[in-house]
Amino acid sequence: MANSSQVLHFPNRISKYVLLDNQRRINLRDVETGRIIRCPIATSGRYKYERCISEGWNDYKLEKMLNAGDLLRCTIENPPRYMNIEVIRR
Repeated sequence: MANSSQVLHFPNRISKYVLLDNQRRINLRDVETGRIIRCPIATSGRYKYERCISEGWNDYKLEKMLNAGDLLRCTIENPPRYMNIEVIRR
């Protein structure tokens, strides 16, 4: 994912139990810098819990210069307006 323009998919259980049914946006917060990127959430037409972010996500990947093998620790706050991302370099 680090070297391509793939989207970031939310696991189904996160889409189903954490994100709001009508949620259309989430803010990515970089834990290291505190920078916030607003990201629209795209929902698949075939399954309502198949959701992802692409806009903003690719900007974040380029900005953080993610590499294959880097780990991302993601937490979503309650209410789910912010997803905090911590990059753990390999």
